[in-house]
Amino acid sequence: MTVGCIPNKSSNETSLTQEIRGHVVKVVPRNISEFETLHIKSETQKYYEFTSQGYTGFTPSHIKEHQLFGQTLLVKYVNKNGNLIAIALED
Repeated sequence: MTVGCIPNKSSNETSLTQEIRGHVVKVVPRNISEFETLHIKSETQKYYEFTSQGYTGFTPSHIKEHQLFGQTLLVKYVNKNGNLIAIALED
């Protein structure tokens, strides 16, 4: 499930980029272009809660379309101290 490595500039630690594909359960917008929280149910029926720290490639309204039409999303993320931070979303 690991697809790459992103160095953490504030320390010698390394954050592994991971990805999960699943269906949107809930999206809470932060503003017109970013989401505050994103709930995904994976293809293995596990639930994930993500946050973001900026634009991830999809607006909250586009994410909502995926939810309404039952389309899956690919979420690329890092785990920082137990918090799942989405860094990119793809169809």
